[in-house]
Amino acid sequence: MLVYVVGCVREHIVGGHEAKPHSRPFMVYVSYLGPVHNTWKACDGFLVREDFVMTAAHCKGKSMRVYTGVHNRRKDIHKESELNVVDIHAHPDYSENFSDHRNDIMLLKLGPKATLSDWVQPLELPRTENEAVPETNCLVPGWGLTDFSKDGKRSDVLREVNVTVDSSLNCDTPNTICSHGPKGPFMGDSGGPLVCGNAAYGVVSTFVLETKTYKYAQISRFRHWINQIMNSV
Repeated sequence: MLVYVVGCVREHIVGGHEAKPHSRPFMVYVSYLGPVHNTWKACDGFLVREDFVMTAAHCKGKSMRVYTGVHNRRKDIHKESELNVVDIHAHPDYSENFSDHRNDIMLLKLGPKATLSDWVQPLELPRTENEAVPETNCLVPGWGLTDFSKDGKRSDVLREVNVTVDSSLNCDTPNTICSHGPKGPFMGDSGGPLVCGNAAYGVVSTFVLETKTYKYAQISRFRHWINQIMNSV
């Protein structure tokens, strides 16, 4: 069984469409210096407060940069859109087991804070650890690959796809949400949000190719840890 970490190879939304420019003002382009060969890689993330970005723990790098207000990554990534990451908080129980990647969630502390505008806005989170994930059509935006070929290229523009979350679907991983089917996030979409209604319920984590299963860290299950980190500064 092939399990892909959605951000360790170049990845993209499969079966979706281009998002209306700047209609997802919470989206953040994350660039990180990988542990091997000192090469810069990319993930997605999303603003959850003026001073915090949420993304996947497997996107952690020796050095990290984030960019807000981005639609076209070729045109919108520049010094004016860059924000400094002053502290990195990967979940302490994150597992690097490639077949699992449980607790794949991370918070990045920004300094100074992001300047909010029509193009830069935080996304709401579930309020409690027990808040249920709506069984409805949810949205996943990202700059990842647009097909299941590993030889593909990342999208220049932000794309998005609708997915249906099924709470009865067995994810085989604790604290995880799953969706499945021919459409969803793929390589390069790691760290982006699973948006249901007006809130983020999941963080894009991994993809199982054979079963077309998409896995997301379930944000509500980490609410206590999130509060600890964000309220300690």
